[in-house]
Amino acid sequence: MENSVLALFLQAIPEGIAFSVLVLAMNRDMKNWKEVVLVGVILALILHFIRMLPLSFGIHTLIFIGLAIITYNLVLKINFTTVVKAVLLGTLLVVVGEALSFLIIVKVMGFTFEELTSSAFLWIISGWVHIIIIFIVAYFLFKKGGREVV
Repeated sequence: MENSVLALFLQAIPEGIAFSVLVLAMNRDMKNWKEVVLVGVILALILHFIRMLPLSFGIHTLIFIGLAIITYNLVLKINFTTVVKAVLLGTLLVVVGEALSFLIIVKVMGFTFEELTSSAFLWIISGWVHIIIIFIVAYFLFKKGGREVV
């Protein structure tokens, strides 16, 4: 799947927002939700451009993790240790969520991985499964109450 503008607006930006909401939910601080949305959009745009660079597999993820940690710490004033844990756990959830959602779509819907990666529409739709999972996890983490999650 190419790094298209359509995928940016319909998948990457919602995923960036979901990721930011998850990080804030782990920190139990949803009072800055407008800033969270803005940071999610900015990080998604940055990741979109990083993916255009000729880097080895996984390097863009490592760069994103570093930039996300710095951004959440500086912009949202989240404690450094807390934000490192939240970003690492959030990244793990995204990776596991993507793998599970693609596995479910391949098994349940009968598509092959090649069909998913060759169709922009199928790729974007399949990506929304893990985005919804991230929002659900963030909601339950925030509603859990009590102390910080990480």
